[in-house]
Amino acid sequence: CCATMLTSSASLLLLLLAAAGVQGDAYQFVHLGDVHYDHLYKVGATVSSACHDKPPATNAEDGQFLDLRPKHPVAGPYGSRGCDTPQSLVNATVAFLDDWMTSLKKQQHEQTKAKQEHNKAFVVWTGDVGRHDRDHNRVRTETDLRVEDTFVTTVLAGHVMSRGVQVLPAVGNNDVLPHNQLGPPPNEQLSRLSDVWAPLFASNDERAHFRSKGGFYARHVSDALVVAVLNTQYFVASNDLALDCSDRHSIGAQQLAWLNTTAADAHKRGSKVYVAGHVPPGYQWRATCFDRYRDITELWSGVLKAHLFGHYHLDDFALMSSTSKNSDNAGNDRLNTNSGNDDKDKSVASSSRSDNGTTTRAAATASGVVLINPSVYPLYNPAIRVYEFDGSGDQRLLAYTQFYIDLDEANSSADQHLQFAKEYSTRDTYGMRDLTPESWQELTQRMHTSDKLFKMYQQFKFVSSTAHVDYSQLHNSAGSASGSSASSASSSSGSASSSSSSSFSSPSSSSSSSS
Repeated sequence: CCATMLTSSASLLLLLLAAAGVQGDAYQFVHLGDVHYDHLYKVGATVSSACHDKPPATNAEDGQFLDLRPKHPVAGPYGSRGCDTPQSLVNATVAFLDDWMTSLKKQQHEQTKAKQEHNKAFVVWTGDVGRHDRDHNRVRTETDLRVEDTFVTTVLAGHVMSRGVQVLPAVGNNDVLPHNQLGPPPNEQLSRLSDVWAPLFASNDERAHFRSKGGFYARHVSDALVVAVLNTQYFVASNDLALDCSDRHSIGAQQLAWLNTTAADAHKRGSKVYVAGHVPPGYQWRATCFDRYRDITELWSGVLKAHLFGHYHLDDFALMSSTSKNSDNAGNDRLNTNSGNDDKDKSVASSSRSDNGTTTRAAATASGVVLINPSVYPLYNPAIRVYEFDGSGDQRLLAYTQFYIDLDEANSSADQHLQFAKEYSTRDTYGMRDLTPESWQELTQRMHTSDKLFKMYQQFKFVSSTAHVDYSQLHNSAGSASGSSASSASSSSGSASSSSSSSFSSPSSSSSSSS
């Protein structure tokens, strides 16, 4: 299904953004995460085959895909939970970006020329482009990675970069082969990514830095704002080819030293920095890498205005405590959250909440907040996020509007005019004045006393999905996201005690897998 058939109207998007409280002259960027495009996806194929093989003809009745939760589910036209992303959903995502850029152009007509020159829109793309390696009959190959990455890169370059909007890609754990494993540069993996992503880099120097230094880079998206893109594969404990950050010769340690220098240089110029990457800082990171990142966040809290990550496929946030070293829980607690496996319950609001709604731990002062973007990949519902920021001032994040597709409804109606709809906004739904750590801390405190607010948070955490499918019974292969079953949503949504804090715990005390 072509992108033009799936497009939504730019005027509708303008209305949705206006309804979300986004100002007409606001500076905006999009966070796009975890596409997991699968070029082998077949409508009507069984979910148990990773949506690659159709069932026998006698069992493949017309319209069977309309029910995504039968005993033997099959692939819907716009995606199926338990499978990766079809081309139709990639097309719908690009159509949304087209409409977003058109809405920006309309807004810019109402602004002065001087303001237009500084209103630099961009897309942060935080990794995991291709499919999971969950089909034992079709093990992922370098060719698969190149085909899937090239397709998504080509449509982003053709639809986004061609209109003057920058795209900043980050390396995900499924962008390398085998998944999670990435040795020091130079290597074939980074060379392949630098070749495929060549149209997205701002310069040959940026591309060369990416390839030779370790898949990280910094870009000045405006005179006042730098985006530092990390390669978190050198921080995660699951990468057996990376050294611990305690070793100053490790790529992880060198990358963090580079981030510290990037922040220091920005401070000297009077500019600010957004940090973007794939795996959020937390329990999947090596403890020494996390500790150093936290130290940098505390040191440059006035410079580092955003921490943008993905990987978990759901919608969440985590406060980084500037007093965590003095906390009673400091030895077992990363980002003020409980332990858990990779794709289990990952709600990361900063303090745990008991069944009676009381706070079980005193909130510490936050030096930063990690914002976790849900995925295009339909583990729950496909999602994409539009941020608003103070581009003419201190560059702080002001708000975001979360858009999503109700996957069950989309597949049931088979509507060729597939549209992302507004799910919620931080300004209108949560009543947040901005997205500073202080505002997120206030929200967390309000959650402790408001069941209504907390239930909304739980709903949005799983992208308003009502699915209850145990994907671990469908797939049990390395690299799959099957562990992140919607049953986690079911078990956690009924109990406040288990879900207001979650999986960003001590790297030394938690197991890790991949998503």
